[in-house]
Amino acid sequence: LALLVFLVILIILQFNLGSYGFLIIFIFPLEILFTFGFCLIISCLYVFFRDIGIFLQTVLQIWLFCTPIFYPSSIIPAPFMPFMKLNPTFHLIHIYRKLLLQNSMPAMKSVIYFAGFSISMLLIGVFVFNKINDKIVDYL
Repeated sequence: LALLVFLVILIILQFNLGSYGFLIIFIFPLEILFTFGFCLIISCLYVFFRDIGIFLQTVLQIWLFCTPIFYPSSIIPAPFMPFMKLNPTFHLIHIYRKLLLQNSMPAMKSVIYFAGFSISMLLIGVFVFNKINDKIVDYL
């Protein structure tokens, strides 16, 4: 649904997707898998540790500033770049910038890394949920 809303807004604003813009329909499901897996893990932990919400706010804010959303990745010093490339959202933002803003094909290394991380996050989330599914009812 969010992808449809996004596409409608692009049509209303008459944004030219270019020749590679249509590839976001393949990236967006990977983003959903990543988000769903992350939310499964956090929601399962939240049942047992109610204070995780406070901790999560801080972690997500740090994560936001460690992801080049508001600044170009070219200003990141070279010694820090290997650490930045461990961040999966670094690759996601890189992919979206390449497709939508630069009208070019993103590096396959970034796509494969983010796809692998998304699938791994989903599998870990499902595993955690299935592992503690019976205990969740007792704590609620």
